[in-house]
Amino acid sequence: MNLSKILNKETLSEIVNFLKERGLDNDEIRFGINNATNLLKDVPKKFKIYRIISLNNPSELDKDKLGSHWTLSKENLLESYRIMDEKNYCLVTANVSEERVDIRKSFELNAEFPNEMEILIDNDGKNLDVISIECF
Repeated sequence: MNLSKILNKETLSEIVNFLKERGLDNDEIRFGINNATNLLKDVPKKFKIYRIISLNNPSELDKDKLGSHWTLSKENLLESYRIMDEKNYCLVTANVSEERVDIRKSFELNAEFPNEMEILIDNDGKNLDVISIECF
């Protein structure tokens, strides 16, 4: 992923201020920025993303509006998601290109929450190239 618009002095300064406002200390900020840089720089121009959507009924799934918050790691998602018996869940897998990613916001999210490997998609996930939807 092209991080050239992120990895400049002005933008990094803005991101540091944002992270300080969110309550991170200098060590957490340094770790988060290194994490986000290392994670996102290796993401290819086209890649898979994953999202779990909880529903009362699987028929409620709006396949044209799948949401903007996704992750790069299916394994992390499945391990960290709290499954509750009274809900239905759908694991959505999609292909996406770099052009659909809000790179700055994805960078900020990965700096603030390093474990999530989060990718923010534009247009609330409309018109994604969905590979699969597995409901359980």
